[in-house]
Amino acid sequence: AIDVAVIEVGMLGRFDATNIADADVAVITNVGFDHTDGSENWRRKLAWEKAGIIKPRSILCLGETDEEIEDIFISESPQKIYRRNLDFECFANDLAVGGRQLGLRTMQNTYENIFLAQHGSHQGNNASIALAASESFLETGIPEDIVELALREINLPGRFEVIASAPLFVLDGAHNPPGAIAAAQTLRNGFANNGRRILIVGMTEEKDADWMLSSLDADQADLIICTQAESPRSMDVKTLTEVASSLNENVLTSSSPKEALDKAFESASDEDVIFGTGSMYVVGALREAYESFK
Repeated sequence: AIDVAVIEVGMLGRFDATNIADADVAVITNVGFDHTDGSENWRRKLAWEKAGIIKPRSILCLGETDEEIEDIFISESPQKIYRRNLDFECFANDLAVGGRQLGLRTMQNTYENIFLAQHGSHQGNNASIALAASESFLETGIPEDIVELALREINLPGRFEVIASAPLFVLDGAHNPPGAIAAAQTLRNGFANNGRRILIVGMTEEKDADWMLSSLDADQADLIICTQAESPRSMDVKTLTEVASSLNENVLTSSSPKEALDKAFESASDEDVIFGTGSMYVVGALREAYESFK
C-alpha cells in the first residue's frame, strides 16, 4: 500500500494523465516559458492549465508571485493558499562548498544555516516550497534535525549534477529557456575555472533552439558539441548544428550522446568544464555513457 505519493505532472496539469489524482496538497512552483507557442496571453493560458491540479479540498502552495495571474489560481477555490514571500520563503541563500547555505521560513517554523546539497540559487526557492508543502500535508512543523538531514543528503540525478572533476563534468536537464538561464548562471557563478568550457547539447524538436542556446550562453562556449538522443521527439542534430553555428564558430556534430562525450573528453584538459544539457533524454544518455566510459 502507498501511504504518501508525490506525483509530478508530466505536462501542464489540467489535462495531464496524472490529474486523475485528487491532491491533498497542490504545488505550483512558477509559470515559466515551457509547453507553449508564446502566443498572446501565454502566461495566463499556462497558469490556467497548471491551476487544473487544484481541487476544492486541496491546500495550495503557490510559488508564483505574479499578482496579475493570481486570480486564476484563486478561482479554483482551494481549501487554503500559502504564498511565497508571505507564508513561506527562502530568506538567506548563499554559495557553499557542494551546494547552498539557506535560511528558510515556513508557516510553522524558521530554519537558519541549513545546508542544501544542490547547486544553484533557484534550488533555495525549491527547498522552501517543498518544505511548505510537506508541512501542509503533515499539518505540523517539521523538526529542524529532520530538515537538516533531508536537505543535506538530497540527491537529484541530472539536476546540476557534478559527475566528475579534472575535467569538471556537469549534467543538467534544463529543457526550457528559464531553466537554461538558471543552469548557465549556476555554472558561471558557482564554479570558477580557468579552463575552457565545452557544451554538449541536444533538445527536443519543439524547442526554440536559438533561444535555448542563447540562454545557455552558447556564444561564450569554447566548443559546442551538438547531438541528439534516441527519442522520436529529438531535434535533428543537423538542424541544431546550423543554429549553433550562427552563434559560435567552434561547433561539432555527433550522432549520439556517447560519441559527443568521447569527443568532449578527447578535447578537454583537466582545467576544463564539460557541461551536458538541453533535455533529460540527452542527460540520461550522457550519464549512461559516462558509466561505460569509466
